[in-house]
Amino acid sequence: MIVRRGFTVALIVVCQSSQAQVTGGIALCLPLMRQDLGLSFAQGGTVAAASTLTYAVMQIPVGVLADRADPRVLFLVGLLGVNVLACGSVDVGGAQGRHR
Repeated sequence: MIVRRGFTVALIVVCQSSQAQVTGGIALCLPLMRQDLGLSFAQGGTVAAASTLTYAVMQIPVGVLADRADPRVLFLVGLLGVNVLACGSVDVGGAQGRHR
């Protein structure tokens, strides 16, 4: 029981940490993204605000789902979903031949 709980806590910490790096990393990478993609400051700000806007918009449907389903399952699906999408987007630059 204790080992299972420890594994669950470790999984949550790893997933939450990587999710925070994905959303917080946009600000760190924004100067390079602007330079590589030729974005203006306004366009770069729009890219940076997109994750926050998505988070805000998704609060309503997730709240409705949390009333109807088990919140722990939704939390797990959300964490794993964000991490799968983040891992899938890591090599987008390589697929477009932008690696240096």
